[in-house]
Order: sequence, then C-alpha cells, then structure tokens
Amino acid sequence: MKKVLNLPNWVRALALCSVLAITGSIYYKATASDHDDGENDNKARSLNLTDLYVFREDKEIATGDPAYMVFIVNTNPRSLPQQQYYFSTQARYDIHVSRVGTSKDVPVSTDDDVILRFQFGAPSAGQQAITLTTIIDGVSTSYASKDGGGSILTTTHAGGGSPVNNLVTAGANTMTVFAGLRQDPFFFDVTAFFKFRIAAATAGVGVYPPGFTFPNITPNADAVNDFTANYNVNTIAVRVPIAMLQTAAGETVYDTWTTVSIPQ
Repeated sequence: MKKVLNLPNWVRALALCSVLAITGSIYYKATASDHDDGENDNKARSLNLTDLYVFREDKEIATGDPAYMVFIVNTNPRSLPQQQYYFSTQARYDIHVSRVGTSKDVPVSTDDDVILRFQFGAPSAGQQAITLTTIIDGVSTSYASKDGGGSILTTTHAGGGSPVNNLVTAGANTMTVFAGLRQDPFFFDVTAFFKFRIAAATAGVGVYPPGFTFPNITPNADAVNDFTANYNVNTIAVRVPIAMLQTAAGETVYDTWTTVSIPQ
C-alpha cells in the first residue's frame, strides 16, 4: 500500500491496487505489485502502477475548489530524465470509485459505482490521443475530443513539458484531464530499508553482521538516500466535479482504487 491522502470529502483509498485486473472476460489478470516490481514477459513497465493520490482540491491547493476531487495515478516507474515514455496502447487504465455514503464508519466497499477509464493511441509527434470513458452506474460514455474540438492529448516531453490540460464536459460536469511525464513524488530510502531488513532478520537472536550499524531516523533530507529522486513517472491526473460522483443521496464518502488491464 502506498501513500494516499485521506481527506474530506472522505476518500478511503483501498490501495493502490497495483494489479493487472480483469475488467471483462477477455482481459488478463496478473499478480499484485508494489511500487516497482520490475518487468517481465507479461507486464511491461508502462503497465506497472506505482501510486494513487486522491484529495479534495481545496485541501491541497490554496485556491482549490471544494466542489472538485482530484485523482492522480502514476505508472511507469524508473523513467529516466530527458527521455520520452508512453502509455501502453493496449491497456485500460481505470480509476474505480465506490460510493460509501455519508459516514466514514461504513465498511469499505469495492462496488464499481463510477469508473474513469483512460486509453491511449499510438504516439505521434511525441503525444498520444486519449479516449476517456466514464462508466457511471453501468452507463458507459466515451469522449475522444476535448471541449472546443480536437483530440484529448497527452503532454509531450518536448518544449519543456508544458502541461496540456484538456477540458472534457460530460453532461453538466466538466473534467480536466492531464496525462504525461512528471517527477516521481514517491520517497524511498532503499539503503535504510535493507538495513532495517537485516536488523529485523537478526534481532531475534541478537546477532548483527560484522560492521553493521543500526540506521538512524532523521528528518534531515540531506542525510537520506531517496531512490526515486531523479526518476520520472507517467502520470494521469483528472479533476472531477464531486457532483459527478454522487447520486441524489449526496454521498460524501468514497472508496477508490486503480487498476490496469490488457487483452489476453
């Protein structure tokens, strides 16, 4: 489980559910991953989910609007600086939302009340066209064009990666969609992690390897080694009106998770 913000309107992230999940009988399921479990014949790096962040906009942005929720999904770990990486053209990148109600004490739910699905076309001039599909209470609607015309597009690395923020109106609700490279926000001191593993493995018998020094916890960022500091990720960020997630009952508590799936 990764760092997920848990703020009113309550968004209780069930995970990041980093898994190639079944979204229909023709889609392939693989085993769950952590932040970065490498690549294999069945799963390229572009299919590797890392983190899910969810927050009400005004809780993280000073000028944010309390009527909007922001979902951020990061994929493709260990992306090198100054390199262009792309989303899979075969995959469905899904954000799942379950309406829990108006109390955060209600048990966690995995009902797919709302799905925000992102699919990507072949790269052209460094960009990919995006098809956004909303599946709300089983009703599916797809959008390939942004407001004002033209394709919904990813942000290219060229030109400094100036963000392309696509406005997409679904009924009475306007979403803002971004997809492209961004710096990996995850913090992981891999050296300290392995030191702790050694300590945990040997603490039971009280014997430590020769020369072992127990790691210190320090708030001084200069004294730690952030493994992800110079890596990028492929990010999907979508700003969604909370009203789009609600029914007439006015739910204010949501469970959310993310999956990526590919055809068999």
